[in-house]
Amino acid sequence: MGQKHSQKEYTFIKDPIHGYIRVSETERTVVDTRPVQRLRRLRQLAGSEFVYPAANHTRFEHVLGAMHLAGALSEVLPTQLDAHDQEQIRLAALLHDIGHGPFSHVFEPLMVRHFKKTHEDFVPWLVNETEVADRLDQAVAVSILTRWTLSFETPSTREPVTARWTFTDSSILWM
Repeated sequence: MGQKHSQKEYTFIKDPIHGYIRVSETERTVVDTRPVQRLRRLRQLAGSEFVYPAANHTRFEHVLGAMHLAGALSEVLPTQLDAHDQEQIRLAALLHDIGHGPFSHVFEPLMVRHFKKTHEDFVPWLVNETEVADRLDQAVAVSILTRWTLSFETPSTREPVTARWTFTDSSILWM
């Protein structure tokens, strides 16, 4: 049912939950960006490690697992998705948490109080105005046959963000 992939096009990351996660060249270049790498320092469980010392799960581990599961889901959906759409879904899952601040959701009330924004409001900016956009642009330049349209919206206004990347409801829309 799943597609066969050439091993030379992919890297593998060993995950404690999912085993080996296949990572495409485009995904690897996005993983190697500062906005994604900073997730290594952000705890998914936001302070619970002080009560449960073994509870060690980072946002980085979380987004890798989310990317893997999104890819697995995209391969078994009752509709046929081409490789381009499957990679878009995987990239959206990889990037969905890059707006988190320290202490994850515990930090959220401070962001709302001082900036009138949630972590989700920072995702479009980080995707479009940092090296993530450059890596996605490079992937587009390399791929003649596809056009990337990762879609995010600003949750506080529910309006698509106008930026270098196309934000439409015909693509993946994060609410």
